[in-house]
Amino acid sequence: MSGPPKLLGLAALLCAVVSPSRARAELKTLGVGDKMAMVRDQFPPEQQARYDVFKVRCTKCHAMARPIAALRTGTSPVTGGVFDQDTLKKYVVKMMRKPNSGIAKDEAREILTFLSFALTLTEDERAHMPPQLPPSESAEPPASEQRASDSPTPSPEPAPH
Repeated sequence: MSGPPKLLGLAALLCAVVSPSRARAELKTLGVGDKMAMVRDQFPPEQQARYDVFKVRCTKCHAMARPIAALRTGTSPVTGGVFDQDTLKKYVVKMMRKPNSGIAKDEAREILTFLSFALTLTEDERAHMPPQLPPSESAEPPASEQRASDSPTPSPEPAPH
């Protein structure tokens, strides 16, 4: 019965030797907050042109930090919905239909292709992240939604000695 285990071991060895090692990919960014942007040079030339369309069209309505967060976490920062290869088209079409987006159908296809590629760069990042709660399930409501009675009561200051 030593035949099959040896074959499996040999197959695993061949896969390790023949398959190129996969370098850890990550989405490179510069800046913080609303000034955050993706590093254009990290993308192959055909994706750089698509990135340019994405950058112009998608930052017309919101900061690039929003799609970067969605790419990195796999969760839409606004709705808390899943942001992955299966839902990308839904998001791009939704943005294309916004009245002032200016996104034409051919540009939407380019943006979709770019986001799909960018999403592959963040697979390792998402694999090591804890699950995200949708905004409606977060522990505390935003400060704008807190009632006065929900505010924490300040602790009394100790009396001077």
